[in-house]
Amino acid sequence: MISALANNELNEDFFNELQDSLYEKQQEIIAEMFEEKKNMEYDENGEAIKPEKTPKKKKRKPKLSKIENLNFEYCDFPTYDDKGQKIKKGDDNDEAKDDRFTSQGYTKGNVGKLSISQTQRRKKFSEKSYEEQKMLLQMYIDELQSPVLPQIMQHIENKKLVCCEKAWNHFMDIVNLSAGPSEWKRCKELQSKITIVKDQVSERTQSLKGKSMSHINKCVFGTGDTLRCLTLTAIASFVRKAEQQGVKYFVNVHSVRPLTERYQREYEKKKKENEEKNSAQMNDNNLNQKAYLIHQQNGFEQQHEEIGMIVEEDELHESEQEEINGQLQHLNLRPHSHAAEDGSDENEHLEIID
Repeated sequence: MISALANNELNEDFFNELQDSLYEKQQEIIAEMFEEKKNMEYDENGEAIKPEKTPKKKKRKPKLSKIENLNFEYCDFPTYDDKGQKIKKGDDNDEAKDDRFTSQGYTKGNVGKLSISQTQRRKKFSEKSYEEQKMLLQMYIDELQSPVLPQIMQHIENKKLVCCEKAWNHFMDIVNLSAGPSEWKRCKELQSKITIVKDQVSERTQSLKGKSMSHINKCVFGTGDTLRCLTLTAIASFVRKAEQQGVKYFVNVHSVRPLTERYQREYEKKKKENEEKNSAQMNDNNLNQKAYLIHQQNGFEQQHEEIGMIVEEDELHESEQEEINGQLQHLNLRPHSHAAEDGSDENEHLEIID
């Protein structure tokens, strides 16, 4: 409900470049497959020889994308908006504070249980795995084809909203780690409309067995079962496996929509930085090119002046001078001298013979 993706706050350029990044990763994966096949050994029948010990598959090291706009960090909550205004988070962003919750949105007496290591915090978006990026793009496509918020609203409109305490605090873990400013604002709006109740796991939910039957999911579905209310969920696997054990719940399953605002905001910021950097580099290149052309032009003019220098008559050999005079006579031209004050021929001109 609070996701930028579900609320139609979309940056198409981000998802288009994400698609290009996936295509780039696909090419790398295919190249690695061909390389592995190339290094395989074959017997006389052309069948691959299996090694005695199966080598451990090398884990693909994350690396930055060739698409510069996707090389951004996204783990820290943005401090300032696009207009340079400081972004407020938590209860500081509301006129009226809700005494039921802490400043980070948890119920009183509870704190966050999820955290990010410094290594993960420095991770760039483009270093996410192929599977993570593919899933994000698929959810974007799903949202374009089938918007999820209208589907949810038809079930909760004019209804009392209830959430068990375990589920709400887990939800706030995700919000604190991943939400952007607008998603935080919608979270606070939801907080003001929702009633938080103590976990009340029904007996038949407690009887469910299996590794996938986590405690938090039992709290969610078990509390809904106890209160006999409709449970909205994106966890279809729990519902399906409970049915396999003979337990059916009153549920409505909707599609998952991740929090995407930080990705899109940081992408836009990185894109703007790259555009400014490229523009400055282009201006530098233009100035360098202009300076080079001026240098070339000056060199050409200097060369032209050297080529066009007047050759004085006394610099020529007699044979060369006689040859030139003969050509002038053939053209009915003759050399004409203007005597200088000292009696020497300072300038030579050509005169047409009538």
